[in-house]
Amino acid sequence: MNKKMIWTIVLAVAAAAGLAMAQEQEVPVQVAAPAASVTVEEAVMCTGVVDRVPQGVPQAAAPAETPAETPADPTAAAQPPVAAQTPAAEPVAAAEPAFAIGKVYCFTKVTTTAPTTIKHVWYFGGTAVHTMELAIGGSPWRTWSNKTVAPGMTGSWKVEIQDASGAVLKTLTFSVN
Repeated sequence: MNKKMIWTIVLAVAAAAGLAMAQEQEVPVQVAAPAASVTVEEAVMCTGVVDRVPQGVPQAAAPAETPAETPADPTAAAQPPVAAQTPAAEPVAAAEPAFAIGKVYCFTKVTTTAPTTIKHVWYFGGTAVHTMELAIGGSPWRTWSNKTVAPGMTGSWKVEIQDASGAVLKTLTFSVN
């Protein structure tokens, strides 16, 4: 046998052995990390954020309270108040916060089990008009997004706060006048 043929056989055997070794090697299985659990601790619409604190948060309209009446005679004091005699009233919904045309912020404070992302999906009239993906690096974590609302976009808005998989964690509604 000549040297060329011997080297060809050696290389063929080596290649076959390498292939066999490659087939026998274990391939590490990548296990997906469990999804981070995210909880929204605070979420508000506001006009700005300074030092990670929301600014310009509209005050919700408090339900009207009727002043307690002072009974005129001592025997009336022994009777239960009128509110206790009537069925409980329906809860009064807080007024939707309203903002002027311009920049509006969605501030969110979350707790999480691991670094992850959340999304702020801004809707105008039922149509998604802006999506912002926000990195969450620890717990608790404060983050925000904003949208500049043009004069032609007055009306009802909402922001969905979603986890990394797209599940809605919280929805905030507001209007722009």
